Amino acid sequence: MQVEHINGNLPAGVSGPDFLRRSALLLGAALVASAMVCWVAANWAYADKFQKLAGAQVLLALIVLAAGWTAGKTASGNRNLTAFAQLLALACVCVGAMLALQGQIYQTGADAWQLFALWAVLLLPWLFGLHTVFLAVLSGGLLNIAAILAFDDGMLVALWSSGFGSAERALLLALVNGVMLLLAERYVHRLEDRWRIAPRLAALAMLGWLFWTLLLLHFDSGNDGLAWAVVLGGLLVCALMAAVYRDERRFDLAMLSQAGLFVLGVVVMQFIVHAQSEWVLVPLILTVAVLSGLILHWLRRLYREHRNAGGAAGGEPQRGPAPGAADEESEDPWYISHFRLGVMWLLTLLLLALMFLVLQLDIEDVWVWGLLLAGGCLGMRFLASAMLREAAAALASVGLVLVCWQWLELDARWTGVGTGALLALAAVGGIAYGIGRHALFRFFCAGMVTFLLLNLTWGTFGDWFFDSAWMREDVTATPYYLSAVYWRLWLLALGAVLCLSLSLRGGKWTALRPMAWALAILAQTMAWLAPSHWMAMEPWASPAAFNAQLLRIMFALLPAMLLGIFWKRQPDILPVRTGIGAIVVLVVAGFGWLGAPGIVLALVWLLLGAFAQGVSWRHAGREAGRPWIVLGAAGLLVYLCRFYFDLDISLLDKSGVLAAMGLWFLAGGWLLRESSEDGRTLPPRRTLGWLAAGLIAVLAVVNTDIYRKEALLADGRTVILELAPVDPRSLMQGDYMALDFQATADVRQILSQAEESTEAGGISRSGGYMLLRPDADGVHRVAAISASRDGHMRLEGDANRDESTDEPTDDTAGARDAAEPLGDAPTEVAMRFRMGEYGRPEVGVNAFFFTEGDAVRFERAKYGEFRVSDSGGFLLVRLLDVRRRPL
Repeated sequence: MQVEHINGNLPAGVSGPDFLRRSALLLGAALVASAMVCWVAANWAYADKFQKLAGAQVLLALIVLAAGWTAGKTASGNRNLTAFAQLLALACVCVGAMLALQGQIYQTGADAWQLFALWAVLLLPWLFGLHTVFLAVLSGGLLNIAAILAFDDGMLVALWSSGFGSAERALLLALVNGVMLLLAERYVHRLEDRWRIAPRLAALAMLGWLFWTLLLLHFDSGNDGLAWAVVLGGLLVCALMAAVYRDERRFDLAMLSQAGLFVLGVVVMQFIVHAQSEWVLVPLILTVAVLSGLILHWLRRLYREHRNAGGAAGGEPQRGPAPGAADEESEDPWYISHFRLGVMWLLTLLLLALMFLVLQLDIEDVWVWGLLLAGGCLGMRFLASAMLREAAAALASVGLVLVCWQWLELDARWTGVGTGALLALAAVGGIAYGIGRHALFRFFCAGMVTFLLLNLTWGTFGDWFFDSAWMREDVTATPYYLSAVYWRLWLLALGAVLCLSLSLRGGKWTALRPMAWALAILAQTMAWLAPSHWMAMEPWASPAAFNAQLLRIMFALLPAMLLGIFWKRQPDILPVRTGIGAIVVLVVAGFGWLGAPGIVLALVWLLLGAFAQGVSWRHAGREAGRPWIVLGAAGLLVYLCRFYFDLDISLLDKSGVLAAMGLWFLAGGWLLRESSEDGRTLPPRRTLGWLAAGLIAVLAVVNTDIYRKEALLADGRTVILELAPVDPRSLMQGDYMALDFQATADVRQILSQAEESTEAGGISRSGGYMLLRPDADGVHRVAAISASRDGHMRLEGDANRDESTDEPTDDTAGARDAAEPLGDAPTEVAMRFRMGEYGRPEVGVNAFFFTEGDAVRFERAKYGEFRVSDSGGFLLVRLLDVRRRPL
């Protein structure tokens, strides 16, 4: 294989050793952050609340101090990839973990919007003063999450009329993300966002919310006037994006491609919404083909003009095609390639709908039509027009889908499909792969063939893949099953490595790149589905168990072996000290996560991407490895999310493993530093000042809130409310019981029985106060509700009625003026309630957190005990059993 020095084709300022060091720091920070989340969610019972809160604050202070110390290190290149940026990102996650811990301890409710909103606000000093991409992306994501949760909670709905529905909320979120796009563009240079991650994500969120608004308006509320206004507004936004991002000063094909896809989506939606019959699919397909061809021609013309002028798309280095770009179209950057892929899949789906809805194919004739359409792959070799090649690829994909569906209908169960049928399908897919020139079509063929061969060699693979049989512990814990899975993971991963390595030679070998992607994605999917309780398998119980454990160990060492092979083939890519150190780091880490194949494969794709990125193509000299690096990063993040919700391993065990491996990678990143990085200067005073300001703001807000809650617990009046619990798991705060109090139904009944509307009765859309009175058993019941603490315009409940006459005990009926404040009587308590989504009242909190594994103990919960302040504020203290005893 002819190669160039790897340092020559990596991004400016990034060498082979520097790539390994930065990757180790990024991976270590991600694992330690995941460990923080798991530790908070575990709700550890062996430390009291003050030890937890103090420990979290000390940890945050130590991380900030470490970030300040590394700010003085001399380093070249983008600061977003420095140790300082990774420690700052870790501090940001620690702030969120600390807020989640505080909400968990004081039982403020699961996934409350206030947590994410406060988290975003507390990051503002660091965002304004330190300017990193992670801070910008995290802040934008937190604002979106907070807005979504606040809408569901009904808090922001109070700002609007009762007609403010889901579509209007989505439109508001689109406007918010539009503002964030403007801010990201204004400060993109301060962020040193070389790859324009922040503005592109903001634009994607804005267009996504606009499209979701249209879906809700068309299929939910039916508000045609607003729908057309949003359509025109969205098209105007796309026109503005086209005007701004075609200019040389802000040229960005990614933005233009997003706008093009949004326009296509709007056109498809309008056709479908206003369709009178299925035959509308015919003009729709023609319209999509013509419109996408015009947009594609425009994008490619802009790209050629910009390239000839000496620029690079979006301010970045020119890059090779996306995974699956056609061989003869390798000149396209990845933005245009992905646009083409999206258009092809859209055409494929529309063609399938046309075949079944309009032509109404007979089930016996499906395979004939499939073979005829599959012949479209022959046209890819001769068609000159790029759009015609896309249409031919779509037709061929439809044909293969029909053929597969027809042949697999021979038996409803995968295990009943004959070997001959599977081999015939695999042969058809292989022939189509060789004939077709469109790489996405080849990717589809490769995935189909690989899946069929896996099913042929392992009869239960289809059931395992689709029917979630992998969750059955009696099956997945067997050594035979584990050996079978790891053999296939080995073969898929090595096949992807081999295919990509050969494809980098250029020429006819380039056709293997779609095969590499199909093998890699299928392997990563298998790793995501792999049960994590494999870690607990006894390795020496039997020869079969020994073989399974040996395969696990070998698979866990695959990244180290892969790095060793690359280093041997290109000794000049790494110094001896760096190469040996990196292999040692990977070997030790491999033994640390024997039960986490998803992390192992993510490392494989990262190393493979680094190697491919350093190897020049003969015919273009473009980078080929960046998409593999993206696959590795995405695979890691998805696996960590899936790992968090895996119930087969305790959260504390997860936290320990993740923290150990994260600290190991952070240490490895520090040890792999180059000698030129040993120099140190004094940290900039401005950086230290912003770090200190952010830390002081976080600690001040958190401790002030802790003081207020402790005062409420000490001085508040005791209230016991009846409840009805269930139990899921929170995003960051761990296991909890979702609570629904009887007082909620009582308030709802009072409101529904009132003769006047809620507003006329004095209850605002933001909520009001309940007047609670204890019954003979000490359980508090709702006697009345009021808009304010002074009791004006009170709506009476059943507690004020005479059971014999069903009339109020005083001279008023329903609503009355009550000048006396609520809760002044010794036996009365005034407690706030809020109005949730669609005007539904909500009482108390929505969850009670408990230590992982204690769910059985709290199944007997019947009541919730609160502390209520004189102003109506409250905190849930504990749950009680049927005899009102603490659990």
